[in-house]
Amino acid sequence: MDRGSADAPPIAERNGYDGSSRHLQPQDAEDNGLVIGREDRALGIDVSLQPFVNIDRDLEFARAYNTFGEDPFLTGEIGAVEIKGIQSQHVMAQVKHFVGYDSDGSSTYIDDQTLHEVYVAPFDAAIRAGVSSIMCSYNRLNGTFACGNDSTLTKILRDEIGFKGFVTSDWGAVHAVNFINAGLDMEMPGEPAPGATGWVTPSFFDLRPVPPPCTLVAEATGHRHVRRSHPGRACQRRLERRRLRCKA
Repeated sequence: MDRGSADAPPIAERNGYDGSSRHLQPQDAEDNGLVIGREDRALGIDVSLQPFVNIDRDLEFARAYNTFGEDPFLTGEIGAVEIKGIQSQHVMAQVKHFVGYDSDGSSTYIDDQTLHEVYVAPFDAAIRAGVSSIMCSYNRLNGTFACGNDSTLTKILRDEIGFKGFVTSDWGAVHAVNFINAGLDMEMPGEPAPGATGWVTPSFFDLRPVPPPCTLVAEATGHRHVRRSHPGRACQRRLERRRLRCKA
């Protein structure tokens, strides 16, 4: 999906995007989304990683320049029309980052009323605009990782505000298998591109591949006498020790 998704192209930054909704009228935002969507489609990109609807509430937030400002209503309105512009070009918009990713802190605590009225509100507007996808964030929210948080991904996102699309993790934001049960649909970045060199953002499932059943290992090594009910890495280690003893 590296080839099939993208952040806003550089041209968007040349169209008056200064990170504040008060300087961007709805028609400007829709036109900007149209340009983003048109460029994405020309490049063969299926999912545009826009808009960024987190709230600029922390003066030290390093990504505050990406936001539309501190007002949740204006952020939601501008994000909604940008989504309309992107998706008018037959490209899926992916609104981000759900939720509470509004500072550089790794763990955020937000009371229920504030969460709904300030931080969830722009995502609600995006859903009403028909956004295709939502990206969950890196941070913990009230003690639980946002990409594995059943309270936000299922109870709020699905049950309360009616999201019907798919949820994608931010790059490297998955830390356990049960994140899928909490409402996550897709992990990013996925497997590295063939021939990739240098450091790449790790994916949880790539780092922890499911070990093959013992029967497959037994067949591959010729040790048919191994107990077939013994699964996983312990089984592989047992087979390896027997193989080495046979060689000796």
